[in-house]
Formats: sequence, C-alpha cells, structure tokens
Amino acid sequence: MSFIKAYVLLGKMATINIIWFLIINYITFVSCQFINMSRFRLLFIFLTLLGCGNEKDSLIDVEAPVITLIGESVMLVPLNEQFDDPGVTAIDDVDGDVSSDVTVSGVVDTSVIGSYTLIYTVSDAAGNVSEPITRTVSVILAVGVEYQGGIVAYILEEEDPGYVSGEVHGYIVAQNDMTNPNSLSSWSGGRFQEVNVLGTLAALGTGKTNTDLIIATKGSGTYFSAGLAKSYSNDGYTDWFLPSKEELEKILANHESLTGFDVQLFNTYWSSTQGFYIDQAWTVNFQTGTSLAESKANFTRVRPVRYF
Repeated sequence: MSFIKAYVLLGKMATINIIWFLIINYITFVSCQFINMSRFRLLFIFLTLLGCGNEKDSLIDVEAPVITLIGESVMLVPLNEQFDDPGVTAIDDVDGDVSSDVTVSGVVDTSVIGSYTLIYTVSDAAGNVSEPITRTVSVILAVGVEYQGGIVAYILEEEDPGYVSGEVHGYIVAQNDMTNPNSLSSWSGGRFQEVNVLGTLAALGTGKTNTDLIIATKGSGTYFSAGLAKSYSNDGYTDWFLPSKEELEKILANHESLTGFDVQLFNTYWSSTQGFYIDQAWTVNFQTGTSLAESKANFTRVRPVRYF
C-alpha cells in the first residue's frame, strides 16, 4: 500500500509541474510577442526618458507647408502701371516659416490688357509639397492711363449710350490742347461767319456726328474749332473730333486725372453742340465746372477726343 501511495503522489507532482511548465511557457510566449510588436515604441520611450529626444523630432514629417496670400486673391492694375506682388506667407509644422522658399510661376505684363494668373508653391525639408495657391491679376483700362494716342478720360457706364456689357468703351482725350496761330480758336471761325448748324446734339455719343455736321456746313479748314479738332492725329489715330456738351462734361468730372487742362477762371473749352441761338455754342469751364452757351465768335480752347 505504501508503494502505491508513493506512486500516486509522484504522479500528482508531475502533473502539477507540467501544468506550471505550460503556464510559464504561455506567459513567456505572450510577453515576447508583445515585446516584439512594441520594441520600437519601447525604445522610443526609453530614449525619451533618457532625454535623447522628443516625440516631434522622432516622428516622420508627412505634413506639407501651408501657404496664405498676403492681400487680395484678385487684383486690378491699370494699364502700363507697375505691379508689385504683395506675396504670400508659408508655414510648415516642422520647418517653421518657409516663406523665403516659395516659388512663383506666371508673369504679369502690365503693357497688355488681360488677365494673368500667379501660382505659388513651396516644399519643406522632407519634400512635402504644399497645395498651390493662385492670385489673378487683371490689367485694365482706367481713367488717366495713356492709351491709343491719348489719355483715357471717361469709361462708359451701364446707363450710358454705347455701353456694351462685358466690353470696355469710352473716350480718349489728346494729351494737350490744340492750338492755331492765335493759340485759341473760335467756333465760327470769324465774327461774321456764324451759320446755323442744324442737328447738333448734347448727348453722349453725338460729338463725332456734330463735328461732321459742322464741317459739312462750314467747309474744310482748321480756322474753326471743329475743323481744328478733326485735323488732329497721334500715334496713327486720326478719328478725333470735338466733343459734345455732355461728353465734355464727363471729361470735366475726371480732369484731375488728366493732363494739360487749363483751369484758370476765364478759360473754357468748346463743345460741338450749338446753343439756343444760331450765334451761340456750348462751352465748359474747367475751373468753375459750369456749362455756358457763348458767342461762336469767342476764342477759347479746343481739346480733341476720340472714341474707343
């Protein structure tokens, strides 16, 4: 009986040892797997605890810089004026301010009317490329700009005769007053040459027709204001005329942006619009801003205009 009890006791101990062996091996296996999967993270934690770095420095940079426009995304520049690009800022989460590394593609030619696109991009030290940012620059006509032989004096608005949606039209003035041998010019050409010019109007868009009517009535020559204006040419443009009363008034409103207009108190400019009486025609005083029907025999100033 003692032999059998001893044998049973040994069997129980062996069984317990086997169970413990299996448990210890299982725990060891699981621990090794965990350590194997986490070894890089554990190494990182260990190095961080030692003060060898920080998480930001140790992570891979995958974020691209962000570009922000300075100024407006759409800019208008008058023809022939200088364009100064206000630029952009560029910030990277790792490299910081990389604005000096920004590249710009596209050019703006301010001598040619049109729309131009500038595209800004930048890369960080890790090679991450930013989203492109664009700016549109439109070179436009504006009052005071030199264009087609003269200076833009007025641009038609929606309510004006001759306005075309989506197009730019208006009036150009000569850069200086016209002169004849006496510096000034009369509407009639002489005190005893007042004739009734039928059909002249005051409205926008009528100056050229008025000028042709005056010349048809009086004949050719430059001794009278309409003939003098018609004779002007510059840069190959020969379609000049004496402006109507309302055309001249529109030019008056913008004269501070123009050159050469005489604004002395008694200096007025002829229009091509006949007055209430056959011996009168409308003038505009650029100093007082008033319009007045004066004797056609008076000598005053002439500024040719053309339509564009």
